[in-house]
Amino acid sequence: PDTKSWLSMRDSRVRPTHKRADRQTTANPIPITEPFRVGDSLMMYPTDTSLGASLDEIIRCRCSAVYNVGVGLLAA
Repeated sequence: PDTKSWLSMRDSRVRPTHKRADRQTTANPIPITEPFRVGDSLMMYPTDTSLGASLDEIIRCRCSAVYNVGVGLLAA
């Protein structure tokens, strides 16, 4: 199945909630059709506001998503 993972910059400036999302989804990628849980927010991809994510999770976010779709990995 097609999956995705949250990828933080993995440096000292990353928010704790983004570090947790990175650790959780790197170990256990989630289906592409499901949102990431980042703190108390749901997001389909980093900086996504479509599901009402908190500005605390969006502003200055440097994260990206990695998609594993059938033939290999795509980063966005």
